[in-house]
Amino acid sequence: MHGAVLRLLSEGQPLSSLTVSEVAALACVTRKTLYARFGSLEQVVKEIAYEMFVKAASSLTDELLTGPAINRELSALVFRALREDQQTLQSLMTQCPSSLIIEPSGEVFRALLDRVITLNRYAPLTEFERDYLTAIVGSTIHGMVLVWIEREFVDSAEELAQLFGNVMGPGFELLLQRTSQ
Repeated sequence: MHGAVLRLLSEGQPLSSLTVSEVAALACVTRKTLYARFGSLEQVVKEIAYEMFVKAASSLTDELLTGPAINRELSALVFRALREDQQTLQSLMTQCPSSLIIEPSGEVFRALLDRVITLNRYAPLTEFERDYLTAIVGSTIHGMVLVWIEREFVDSAEELAQLFGNVMGPGFELLLQRTSQ
């Protein structure tokens, strides 16, 4: 079902124009199967996005997450992984509501944030700090990726990582170090 949704999105069809019947037929399943597995096309998109972000984060070892939480090497790995899924990324970002992309990226970011806090022995963030930090980072990456797509991926992952680190790094580190144990 992922492939069917991605195929239709990559053909330039916005998610809002897709029907469960159309996706189910293309995936060679019944509507009932699609609804039983996902509940909606929006849930299919969220799962695709979640899996893409998990894959991008999977190369982030504990060693990379020890030390500055936002560093060039770590960010470049994530942007390179996203570039590997360029077609999926472009289809999701241009044909789907941003909330369907930002929510799954936030889930993955929260898991990474937990690892960073544990590995670096920072004090846990308050719910307020965690929620807003997740929103800030997710929105920033979303905006950067939209521009990257508009620029047809001409910028390197390293350039994006440098920019992201310069903008996000100091404040992020200040917040985490302020709460260190």
